[in-house]
This record gives sequence, C-alpha cells and structure tokens, in this order.
Amino acid sequence: MEIKEVELDKVVLDAKNARKHDDKNIRMIAASLLEFGQQRLPVINHKNIVIAGNGTVMAARTINLKSLQFIVSDLNDTKALAYSIADNQIASTSTWDLETFGLNLKEIKNENWLKDWNAIGFERDELNAFLNVDWGTDSAKDKNFDESTEEKKPEKAKPIKVNNEQREIFELALDKMRTDTGDTSLTESRCVELLSAEYLAGV
Repeated sequence: MEIKEVELDKVVLDAKNARKHDDKNIRMIAASLLEFGQQRLPVINHKNIVIAGNGTVMAARTINLKSLQFIVSDLNDTKALAYSIADNQIASTSTWDLETFGLNLKEIKNENWLKDWNAIGFERDELNAFLNVDWGTDSAKDKNFDESTEEKKPEKAKPIKVNNEQREIFELALDKMRTDTGDTSLTESRCVELLSAEYLAGV
C-alpha cells in the first residue's frame, strides 16, 4: 500500500459502486473540499480504479481539481468489492450524540467563519432547530451521580406499538419535515432527530 498523487483524468470510477451520489451529495462533498481541502484519501487499485471514494473523485471534478492524493491498495477482486461496501456502510451504522452535536454546531456558528454549511454535510435550514436549543444547561455531566447509580445498566428500550391512525400521523410528520427541509431523501431516523430537536427548541 502506498500514497500517491494521481491526475483525475487517469482515475476510473468503480462501475460496481453500489452507493449512489445525487447532485446534493456531490455539492456537499465539493463544498467540503473547497472549505477544508483534501483531508481524506480515496482508495484506488493499481489500475487506478476507485475502490472507495467515488463521490470525492466526482466532486473534485466538478470544481476542476486536476489531481488528488490516493491510497493505492493491494486489495483486489472480491476483497476490494467487500471493502467498498464496508467503507460506505459502517459509518452509517453510528448515531449522533445530539447534545454534543448541537454544542459543536453552536461553537462553529459563533466563530462565524463557515459560510457554506454544505461543507459539513447539511443545508443551513436543517440546522436551525439544533442551533436554537440551549444545549448544556441540563447536561448529564453537570449532575451528581453516586457510585451505585453509575454501576446500573440502562434498561433496554421497549418497542412502542402504534395503531394505524398513529402511524398515519407519524408519516404526515415525516412528510412535513421532508417538505420543510426540501430534502425528500431524508430517512425516518434523520426526520426523528430533526423533529426531536424542534421539540427541544420549542418550535
């Protein structure tokens, strides 16, 4: 494995890449490249075929970058294919700590240097609910826990059963969130995060 700079016109996108990049996604990756420069290395094989980072290559081309730094991997065949899936999927299995996320956003906003919020993967309007919450005022770290409390394991959340009418109301709320944000591709979990933030903010 080595790292080298490769001209983008010599790089071939992976025809088997199962992760699709729409215009919004490419715009955000491009904004991130413009704001921060290249901070991550896409992966290619020895034939300059992309194993991971197709979106980065596509976005770099839209802003007329001539080359990028790449990791040249020794993976091939199905191992390269499996890594491509892992690269796309594993990050999506994590979740946000909403309070830390909100505090981080406020810190960035207060510094007032970030002009294009697409650079961090969000439309500015998507973040209003988070930025309006007074995060940290009731943080768990500010509470006193005795030793016995710290040792207790949290109970597993029990699934909530809903009837058809409640499900319809939930679907209407999701549709409204997607309409309000202008992003019809928002997942249910992302909509719930935004709805929760609005609730906390008293919106």
